[in-house]
Amino acid sequence: LNQLTTATFAALTKTQVAYISTAEISGLDTNHVKALSSLQITGLTTGEISKLTTAQISQLSTAAVAALSSTQLGAFAAPVDKSSGADVTGTIAALTPTQFAALASSALPGLDTADITTTNGAGGAWLGVTTAQLAALTSKQVPGLATDDLGKFAAAQINALNTAAFSQLTKTQIGAINTAQISGLDADHLGALTTAQASGLSAGAMGKLSATQLANLPSDVVGVLSSAQLGALANGIIKGFTADQFASLASSALPGLDAADIASLGDGSTVSDALLAALTSKQTPGLATADLAQFSADQFNQLDPAAFAALSKTQIAAIATDQIQNLDLDHIGALTSAQVAGLSTAAIAALDDGAVTGQIAALPAAAIGAMTADQFNALGPDGVAALTSDQFAALSSKALAGLTAEDVMTYSDSSFTPTAAT
Repeated sequence: LNQLTTATFAALTKTQVAYISTAEISGLDTNHVKALSSLQITGLTTGEISKLTTAQISQLSTAAVAALSSTQLGAFAAPVDKSSGADVTGTIAALTPTQFAALASSALPGLDTADITTTNGAGGAWLGVTTAQLAALTSKQVPGLATDDLGKFAAAQINALNTAAFSQLTKTQIGAINTAQISGLDADHLGALTTAQASGLSAGAMGKLSATQLANLPSDVVGVLSSAQLGALANGIIKGFTADQFASLASSALPGLDAADIASLGDGSTVSDALLAALTSKQTPGLATADLAQFSADQFNQLDPAAFAALSKTQIAAIATDQIQNLDLDHIGALTSAQVAGLSTAAIAALDDGAVTGQIAALPAAAIGAMTADQFNALGPDGVAALTSDQFAALSSKALAGLTAEDVMTYSDSSFTPTAAT
C-alpha cells in the first residue's frame, strides 16, 4: 500500500479501504495516513481503527477526523494505568487540539470511561482525553458529550472547557455534574452559567457551592433558581450572595429560605443588612410566614419600607407582638390599610403610645381608618389619646364604637380634642 502514490491511494473507495487488514493499516506510512479522505475513513472498520498508532492518528487530516463516527471513536485503543510497568497512553490522546475540535458532536459519545478517567496515578496526567483537547472543544460540539461521560469528568477537566463551550451544555448535561465537580468549578465557569442551564443544577450540587462560588453566579441565573434549589444551599452560604443577586431572587424562590438562613441574616453584619435591604416589593410577598416569624425587629427594620409595605395581611399576622413593638417609625408609617387588618389586638395594644414620637402617631391615616372596633379598643385610653386629629378624622364609625368611657375620660384629662371626628 505504501508503494501506491498518495493520489492513487486517495482514489480507493471506502469499500476497498474496509478490506485493508489490521496489520496493513498499522503499517501505513505518514504520507498515506495524511491522504485518507473523509469518505475513506468512514469505511475503516473498528478493528482497523483500533490498530492505528498514536503517530498515525496525529497525522489524520481534520476533514478525516470530522468524519469519524461515535463507534469509530470508541474503537480507539484505551489508555491503561498500570500499577507496575509502563502506562499505556490511549490513542485518543494523540489527536491534536485542532483535530479534537474537528470531531463531530455526534462522535463524542464514543468516548468511554477509560478515555476520560485514566491517569498515570492519583492526581497524575490524563492518559486519555487531555485538558488541551477539552479546551479546544467548541460550543457546537459540547452538546454531544454524553451525560454519563460528563458525570465522570474531574472538575479540572470541566474547567478546561472554554467558557463559551461550557455555556452551551444542556440543562440535562449540567444535571449530570456531580457534587465533587460543582465544588471545584472555577469563577469563570460559574459566571458562564446561563438561565437555561440553571434549572439543571441538582439540589446536591447546590448544596456543595461555597459562599465564594455563589457570588460568582450571574444575577439572571440567581433569578431563575427555584425554592428547592435555594433551600439546598448549605447553612450560612446565603450570605455569599451580593445585594444585586439577592434582589434578583424570584419571589417564588424565597420560601426556600429556612430558619438557619434567617438566623444567619440576623447577625447585624453589614453583609446581612445589605441583603435584607436589597429585597424588593416584588420579592417580599414570597417570604414564608414561618420565616417571617423568625425575623427579628432589626431585620424587619432593614427592609426597604416599600418592600415592607408589600407584605400581605397574612404575612403581617405572622409577625410576633415583640417584633411589632420594636418596628421603627419608618416601617410603622409604611403599614397599609390591608396590613393593619392583619394585626392582632395584642399587636395593636403593644404599639408605643408616646405622643407625637410614638408608633401610634406614626400610623398612616388610611391604616387608622381600616381599624375595627376591637382593634381601636385595643389601643387603650393612652393609645387613643396619642392619635393626631388627622388620624382621628380617618376613623370609621364602626371603629368609634370601640371607644370606651375610659377613653372619653382620658380625653377630658388631655389637651387632645377630637373635634375632627365626624
